[in-house]
Amino acid sequence: MVQFQRDSQLYERLFAELFLYFYRYRGNFSDWQAVIIYPYRSTEQSELTPFAELLNSDKVHRIFLDELGPPEDLSPELGLMRLTIENETNAPQIARAILTKAEESTPRRQAIIDLVTTILVYKFTNLSRQEIEAMLGFTSQ
Repeated sequence: MVQFQRDSQLYERLFAELFLYFYRYRGNFSDWQAVIIYPYRSTEQSELTPFAELLNSDKVHRIFLDELGPPEDLSPELGLMRLTIENETNAPQIARAILTKAEESTPRRQAIIDLVTTILVYKFTNLSRQEIEAMLGFTSQ
């Protein structure tokens, strides 16, 4: 689950829906895990006490994108996720670092180029796709 907006009842809904699903389809699974991706820790709901056992178990994993470490130290795939929360000042430099790393390490280079470009098109709404590509130093193939 990706949660980019604060929701004061996210865990209530998440666990209610999970356990209802488990009740209805108990024969369809033998184990489970939930992953919740937040941009920042401040996005997480503040009341955690009722869910502490689950949140601290190996069943639930909370990822805070701003805590993943420096973008240049991340894999291209994690760098893409981190790029979504970067400000406009840092985004071009981080995007270029992701593209450089993608050239070195992944067979999915073109997919990563497309995703980086798309993220920046949404971040820089005043620029065209061609202007974004020029900013990154390449053109569409």
